[in-house]
Amino acid sequence: MDAEFGVAATGVYLHRIVEMLQWKEKRHDHTYTEDGQEKTDVTYTYKKSWSAQSIDSDAFHDASYVNPSYWEYKSKKISAPSVFLRGYRVPDILLGQISTRDHISLDDASRLQMASILELSLHAPLKGGIPALKTMDIHHNEFMSKEIPTNGKPNNQQHRDRANIGDLRVRFQVTPASAVSVLAMAYGGALHPYTTKSGDPIALLEEGVMDAAAMIDRAQALVTMWAWGLRVVGLVLAVVGFNVLLQPVVDLAHLFINVPLLGTFVAAAASWSGEHGPRGDCDRVGVVSVSLPVSQIQLMNQWWWWSRPLVALGLVLVAITPYIGMLKPSKAHVKLAVS
Repeated sequence: MDAEFGVAATGVYLHRIVEMLQWKEKRHDHTYTEDGQEKTDVTYTYKKSWSAQSIDSDAFHDASYVNPSYWEYKSKKISAPSVFLRGYRVPDILLGQISTRDHISLDDASRLQMASILELSLHAPLKGGIPALKTMDIHHNEFMSKEIPTNGKPNNQQHRDRANIGDLRVRFQVTPASAVSVLAMAYGGALHPYTTKSGDPIALLEEGVMDAAAMIDRAQALVTMWAWGLRVVGLVLAVVGFNVLLQPVVDLAHLFINVPLLGTFVAAAASWSGEHGPRGDCDRVGVVSVSLPVSQIQLMNQWWWWSRPLVALGLVLVAITPYIGMLKPSKAHVKLAVS
């Protein structure tokens, strides 16, 4: 329950979501060519936006747009005192895996029921009413800041047609206590993560009814998806990194391409950076060829050295093949770089 707003619900978590109306800056870059030179015009636009995070207006280009730094209320997650599953207390590491959230209605009937729950929980009637209603109104299942007129006193109007910068709106959601399936170790009246022989903890929760085998398959599929996602991100970062690293070599190629020996080396390196064609068109084949082995070797360092050493060794041998080819630059690369 949230006594400040007089909100109570039956469930695992009660979520208070607070947003403030703030200025949000957006930068627009317009690049154009004038007299053979590339120029860029930069403009900034500002619009009102509801955000649960503070937007720092000190970094704005236009200092006339100011966001308040003080929040009367902040977002919070209120946990149930204790949650049990078949007599075992369920820890937060499992409860946090429940993703379902239901919106809480703030109509008159619901608020009357909440008031009864609060009084029973507090073992006393609510004195002075709900604190938040002194500065906020309820509108469309949300608490909204009251309009402050020129005399400095809150306006008691129930419906706001428009909001001002610094106004707050608060809504509530509940994580329901529904049927779940848990894979963990029961010990001492509570559920704990089960530690495997390899030292990996297992504490899984799925919403609904699911057997242990299906839960493990689902967890493994999720881990595989994350692993491949990280591999793709690593490859992209490697491509960008090598491209930035080799760009100075490409620039030097235009200066030293006719220097004996040095020009050959620079041209070969430039060809691996992806510089081809008389107009400097880039196909980035060289950069990708270098990035793939690096990301591949990084994968080996993660876990295959221990679980699949022979496969890891084979992949490393495949990974270093492009570097062997780089030791002897071909004439085609040099010729392309010269042209």
